[in-house]
Amino acid sequence: TGVMFEDSVFDKAWLAMLIDIPGERIELIKKLKSKFDLYILSNTSALHTPVFEKLFQRNGGISMKELFKECFYSHEIGYHKPDAEAYKYVLENAQIEAKETLFLDDNIHNIKAAKDLGFNAIHINEFHSLENLGFNL
Repeated sequence: TGVMFEDSVFDKAWLAMLIDIPGERIELIKKLKSKFDLYILSNTSALHTPVFEKLFQRNGGISMKELFKECFYSHEIGYHKPDAEAYKYVLENAQIEAKETLFLDDNIHNIKAAKDLGFNAIHINEFHSLENLGFNL
């Protein structure tokens, strides 16, 4: 036997998984934008994207489309991390090279996949946050 949920119940539970984005992190990303081209590769759904983008805008006072050169969402590009095709899609469409790109992610499997393709990669976690990476800004 299975469990069936109304779409609205499922949608609420799914959206509850999103976390609030700290304003100070967005401020750091704004500073990084002044020196680097920034991209997002996100495993997300059509349901999550508008909510995530709204949270980002509310907390940072800037839209993701303004801050990032391009946002690559898995549900739009047809590939998910850590599949190599997702990274290759970004490289080709952004016209960037893996060896010249720093990839940051909180999932170690995504980090390994990126490194296997030649990216410089840093695993973001409780010991290694974006804020303490030591960017010279």
